[in-house]
Amino acid sequence: MYQHNTGKVLALGHGKPEILSEYEETILESGDNFTVLCQGQTPLKWRWPIVEDEEYQKWTTISEIEVLPKKANYKYARKLFIQNITYPYTGFYQCLDKNVESFDDNDGSSIYLYVRDQEHLSVSDAEVETVTVTQYDEAVIPCRPTSPDVDVKLTLIGGEAIDNATYNPKTGFRFHVGYLSDQGLYCCNFLFGSSEYEQCIYLNVIQINHFLPKPSMKELSGGHTIVGDKLILECRIRSSTYVNIVWTTPTGPPDSNRMSLSTQQKIPGQTILTQNLTINETILKDKGMYYCNVSDNQNHASLGSLNVTVYALTEHFINLTEDNNVYTISAMAGDDAVVWRINVDGHPEPKLFWLNNRNETIIPMTSDKYDVTFSATDAVIKIKDISITDYGNYTLLAENGYENDTISLFLNVTDKPLVHLEGSTYHMVNEKDTIKCIVAAYPPATIYWSFKPCSDNSCTFHMMNETRSFKKGLQVISSLEIKSLNTGYVKCLAVNSIGEDSAVNAYYVTDVKNGFDIFGFDPTVNVDLQKDTIEVAVGESMNVICGVSVHNYTSDLKWIRNNQLMKYGDRYRIDKSRTEYTNRAVLNLEKVQSADAGTYSCQVKRKDGKSLFKNMTLIVSELSKPVIVSTNLKKDMELRLPNSVEFYCKVKGVPKPVILWYRNNEKLHPSNRTHFKNDSQYMNIVSLDFKDEGAYKCEVSNKAGRVSREVNLKFKNKPDTNNLYLWITIVVLCMLAFLFCIGMTIKIRNEKKLQRELRIAGLANFEKGAIESLNPDLAIDDQAELLPYDKKWEFPIEKLKLGKQLGSGAFGVVMKGVAKGIVDGEESTTVAVKMVKKNADHTYIKALASELKIMVHLGKHLNVVNLLGACTKNVAKRELLVIVEFCRFGNIQNYLLRHRENFIDQVDPKTCHIDYTIGQEELERTYSVSSNRSNSQSPYMKYAALSFSQNSGPPVAHMVDYRGNNYNGATGKTDITMVSMSPSSGDDEVILSNNSSVQPEWRSNYHGDYKGNIKPICTKDLLAWAFQVSRGMEYLASRRVLHGDLAARNILLADHNVVKICDFGLAKSMYKSDNYKKKGDGPLPVKWMAIESIRDKVFSTQSDVWSFGIVLWEFFSLARTPYPGMEADERLYNKLLDGYRMESPEYSPKEIYKMMLDCWHAKPINRPSFSKLSERIGSLLEDTVRKHYIDLNDPYLVMNTQRLEEGHSDYLAMLSPPNFENLSSPRNYVNDLAPSDDTSGYLSMNSAHIFSPRADEDRVFSFDVSGKTNKRSEEGTGNELIPMLRIQSESDGDSSSCNSPVAPNSFSNPSYHLPPIVERDQVISDKDIVKSSDNYVNMPQNKTVLRDSNPFLSKVEKNGKDNNYVNSNSRDWESVKL
Repeated sequence: MYQHNTGKVLALGHGKPEILSEYEETILESGDNFTVLCQGQTPLKWRWPIVEDEEYQKWTTISEIEVLPKKANYKYARKLFIQNITYPYTGFYQCLDKNVESFDDNDGSSIYLYVRDQEHLSVSDAEVETVTVTQYDEAVIPCRPTSPDVDVKLTLIGGEAIDNATYNPKTGFRFHVGYLSDQGLYCCNFLFGSSEYEQCIYLNVIQINHFLPKPSMKELSGGHTIVGDKLILECRIRSSTYVNIVWTTPTGPPDSNRMSLSTQQKIPGQTILTQNLTINETILKDKGMYYCNVSDNQNHASLGSLNVTVYALTEHFINLTEDNNVYTISAMAGDDAVVWRINVDGHPEPKLFWLNNRNETIIPMTSDKYDVTFSATDAVIKIKDISITDYGNYTLLAENGYENDTISLFLNVTDKPLVHLEGSTYHMVNEKDTIKCIVAAYPPATIYWSFKPCSDNSCTFHMMNETRSFKKGLQVISSLEIKSLNTGYVKCLAVNSIGEDSAVNAYYVTDVKNGFDIFGFDPTVNVDLQKDTIEVAVGESMNVICGVSVHNYTSDLKWIRNNQLMKYGDRYRIDKSRTEYTNRAVLNLEKVQSADAGTYSCQVKRKDGKSLFKNMTLIVSELSKPVIVSTNLKKDMELRLPNSVEFYCKVKGVPKPVILWYRNNEKLHPSNRTHFKNDSQYMNIVSLDFKDEGAYKCEVSNKAGRVSREVNLKFKNKPDTNNLYLWITIVVLCMLAFLFCIGMTIKIRNEKKLQRELRIAGLANFEKGAIESLNPDLAIDDQAELLPYDKKWEFPIEKLKLGKQLGSGAFGVVMKGVAKGIVDGEESTTVAVKMVKKNADHTYIKALASELKIMVHLGKHLNVVNLLGACTKNVAKRELLVIVEFCRFGNIQNYLLRHRENFIDQVDPKTCHIDYTIGQEELERTYSVSSNRSNSQSPYMKYAALSFSQNSGPPVAHMVDYRGNNYNGATGKTDITMVSMSPSSGDDEVILSNNSSVQPEWRSNYHGDYKGNIKPICTKDLLAWAFQVSRGMEYLASRRVLHGDLAARNILLADHNVVKICDFGLAKSMYKSDNYKKKGDGPLPVKWMAIESIRDKVFSTQSDVWSFGIVLWEFFSLARTPYPGMEADERLYNKLLDGYRMESPEYSPKEIYKMMLDCWHAKPINRPSFSKLSERIGSLLEDTVRKHYIDLNDPYLVMNTQRLEEGHSDYLAMLSPPNFENLSSPRNYVNDLAPSDDTSGYLSMNSAHIFSPRADEDRVFSFDVSGKTNKRSEEGTGNELIPMLRIQSESDGDSSSCNSPVAPNSFSNPSYHLPPIVERDQVISDKDIVKSSDNYVNMPQNKTVLRDSNPFLSKVEKNGKDNNYVNSNSRDWESVKL
């Protein structure tokens, strides 16, 4: 070690820190260790050269610690330790005040260290560096040697020496740049003994500015700032050097109490500087002109301005105008384009939609016909390649949640007619067929029909009269009815003043449907044309005909069985024949056997040489006696004349049964009043008269047997009816009245019994709730049972068929099912059905009922498992079925475990950023979960098909109990259906992880039900899932709903790569229950719980954020168990208190791991919100992917808004958000379960501790955390700031690898017991709220009265014009007008 004494003193009094060294520079050898002490009057920190090379970061270790000062006149001292120093660390080591950002010789002290290394003469080993300097400034060429005894010379690239340069080995060469020609490549030559090294530096000279351009100003906060919102303004100027920016606001210079200025930022790669002005809470006085005055050191100045509007809370409007008042444009077909630009002015910022001339929404960037763009001030539509079909009205819709507006524009297109013929090419002989001619033209056209009754030139077209026509917008639809007698051509000609157009279609007459068909089945064959199957009895003979038109097909017809050509055999033959219209091949099967079953194909060739096939599947069955599957011949009928009647007998049997109908044992035949259809399964008699009275019988028979049903038909008003009819009526009415009284008595007794059973189960107010007892200051999970149950969600249990079991817990079961008509537009829908086992404690049925009520009032969201219906008729008997969306891929945890072997890591190890091109080729070769090929319906429409309304139906008397202890998954039965519930094997086998031990008792452990190939999982999928989960949790938080057990096992994967959060709203009631105290090896989700939840039973939105961080860890570790190798006991809890956090998972990008650490902040109020998390994760996704998942949620916004507009009260919006500030603020009361077993369902009012409103005498967990808590309270923040892992320097953190192996080394003390007090600024008045002595709020039962008297609702909400569920800046609950 060598030290140079420069004669200067490093400590200049008490005003700045002192370095205890007499030398300003020290020469070290490579690999030496070095220690130096700094002391001063304020807390200190060290700064040292930043080295980017990871190899040298690992080799050289630099650390610093607080020590006692050496001199009594100093209060603080900090010692710097350098181990194994290497040459890149040559440079200044500065000691300065801890709160000072930039170093100044007047405020800090420094020492310069040389690291002598003969193999590295220069500090920098970069081949070429770039130095930028402004003309007429001094340039510094950083040629710094590793030792002062290295000789350094500066030359131009050609070898010419620089004469006017001064040299300092600590900084390099300096010289004045007077000319732009000084720009070029400079070389530093380092020489020491026989060692030599050359480093080249490119000098970039920027021309001096002669003026400053005008700065531009922009409102970054969106341009629709409301009083109280944050306002962010940007000033941007193009300049190569930093400038001075002075802001002026409508109230003068920026108020430092309310406003803040950012530091100047330079946009990388550009000569643009920006600075932001932020106003945290705006007031009306902030409305007006803002000025940005920019000046530089060359006495140039420029001024920018921006007029900013700050809106009042109640202000809203929309104005749509066209600048030139041109609302109609006339164009000719063939023109290139027509453009409209509409000025848009509105607040809040309206959502804009263009509708085309067919009232269809034009989606931007998806059409070659239209270009539509939207901005904050205008909306533009460009209609390209004008044709007659573009004629009509185009509409711009604007809506902002308070009102909507439209502007209609008319495009008048003139063109000759455009003709299109619709209709089949083949027409059955001697039958009438209709052909349509669709003509679009302006001016309107005249339509002429003609027909040519031959297919050659032996005849000509002759005119025909249209049958009918009607107008549909610009189109005229003309119809021609022709009797099929001759093959030929049909022609439609349309003429207007501009021109004409025509279309000609071939008209082939045939005796085979569609020109090619399989038909002619024997009467004993059961035919299913939809499935192309035929069923024949063993031993029966069968004939079937394959026929093709003679016009387009050759006579070469072949029968093929199971891909083998059929010629002739012992029991079958093929006969070929021909008619005037078709060629035919008849397949004859004698005495059919089981071996004859299979697929039969008829192969034909078109005259152009192309082969076509038509298939049928032959099923060979044993003889079976006829069975009447369904009939209305069950009890006698009595009708009034005149009338009609329809009898039906739906049958099955092999061979196909013959159905005969009888009246009074006389066979009925078709007539003008008696009609048969569907192979005589239906018989209809119209214009009944008294002679039709009698016994009607349906007789069904085949070789295997005979069966019949009979019913009597009578008429009430036959001629000559005497007064006996009146007396009979009176007696019947009296009997009905008597029965009604008995029924009412039984009903009242049953209702009392039902209420008694509900009280025993704790569900006394299940249906009506007790909204007058709702406490606005408490979260919904504390009082969910007070919410009413909306009967619109009741679903008839007889329409529900249960299938296999998807999952189960200790007390709950989830079954796969099919519900008929539960979703509008779908005949049947696959659903998941949640229920509680029969032997479960009443706590669990109450918890499921609470979850149901929360889902009823929650609204809908794409990323939440949405409610479809419920069966609550027998809730008093603990039979409650909650019907939710079915997610066929099951929970994410099992899905990742099953498919983790094929994971594609898209994090580039070089850049540490996500590269979506990695693995793209493999992804494109495989099937994709997000593009389900089994469902042609678009994901947008699939999720939009949900509906709020349900139809009630009568309860089913008996249903199988799937929840009993002895249930084995075999079969279940309802009144109408026997269904299998045995889980299938093979691909459906469930993979259980080692996390299963932490599955709580009430969770359903939902597993997938899918087969086949799927695409590999990639990093983009993990990000997309994380983005959706954050949006779903953001929605739950906005609706005041706490999850309490967020984990990968409670997140489900549906089609189209959509994930949905399930099992929310159950956790806290389970934690509070005595059934959930830890007993032995009972499951506890401790590893997903926040510190405050483990210690104090405080569950909040912020504790859900902690759990979300664990979910991210699960995602990017591909479902590894959190805290691997550690037990969920007191030791883990103590480590968390001491600052320990998990390392980055293997596949996590840096940005995601940073989010995990933010979610695991010890102080709950410092954790990010779900809104911020979704924004941060969304920024990592491609714009199209992010927008895709946001757009998928739009139909749910419509339904939520529609529900409010229908007058439904939003009880959740009135309640307190479950955030940590509310839960940890002092309260006079808290809702808790009453200790009595015979609870009424109400929540009792008990006093609560200030900081743990849910704390009981007993803790949730058996291990002792109180001692640790008290210890932390006594010790303060000291120990908690000490990390569990090795100390890491700032530079280490900055240059860590993509998957950093070490968590940050410092955590704030979780002193969350005293959060800031949040005022309810939205409370207008409390005069309308009647408070009882125990501080409960009494509210009226009527929903309208409740809404009108609620002080937490704004005036707009009270008026009912427009309602938002949550704050308007959340996109998930923007109001969408219909």
